[in-house]
Amino acid sequence: MPLTRIRESAAIVCVGAFNPTIFHPAWFAARNLIQKTEEEGAEIQVVNANVAQFKMKWLQMQVLRERLSATAETPDNFPLLRDVVVGAFGLLEHTPVTALGLNRHIHFEVHDAREWHHVGHVFAPKTIWRRYLKEPGLGVLSIKARRPDKRKGEINVQINPPVFGQATPYVIEVLVNSHFDVGETPTAGAVAQLIAEEWGSVMEFAEKVAVGVVEDALREKAPHE
Repeated sequence: MPLTRIRESAAIVCVGAFNPTIFHPAWFAARNLIQKTEEEGAEIQVVNANVAQFKMKWLQMQVLRERLSATAETPDNFPLLRDVVVGAFGLLEHTPVTALGLNRHIHFEVHDAREWHHVGHVFAPKTIWRRYLKEPGLGVLSIKARRPDKRKGEINVQINPPVFGQATPYVIEVLVNSHFDVGETPTAGAVAQLIAEEWGSVMEFAEKVAVGVVEDALREKAPHE
């Protein structure tokens, strides 16, 4: 049976040297990167020289002097997320940007406690841990890998089963981060082009990894439960 997805998001995270005061909804609307109605409905949490943070129906953005993060909560809005960051960086093309992360985060709900624990046992066998710890369980698992293309950077996957007993206890969270080292042209203009070129393939790859590892774990025989 196909996995049940209960939540998805995508994020663009950049390291660089930013001027947070620029990143106001009014600036985006004046340059036709968002609609005027979106500007008017935006929830502005703070905009000053050190941090800009606001939220719209489909976008959350936080900009610090050294870091920019923009997030969309549903797959239908992932292309809008790409377009607003690519558009902004195209206008701010000389802004220094030294690293880029394209992230996809999917929450899967499994059927029951048995499946939930089974996934944890497959990803993190407990045989050694039980010799020293009482009732060990998977908390956060991080895996690092080489990129599947010729770009400089790496792939990072994080798996995090939420604490048992929450409102939706049988959830497996998978975050796939596609990290790019920007290289010899560390500017927003170059990063805008990189995002435009890689967005589709990165989102497809991240989905394939997230779905694949959980489906495989459910099918796999656990080393020792």
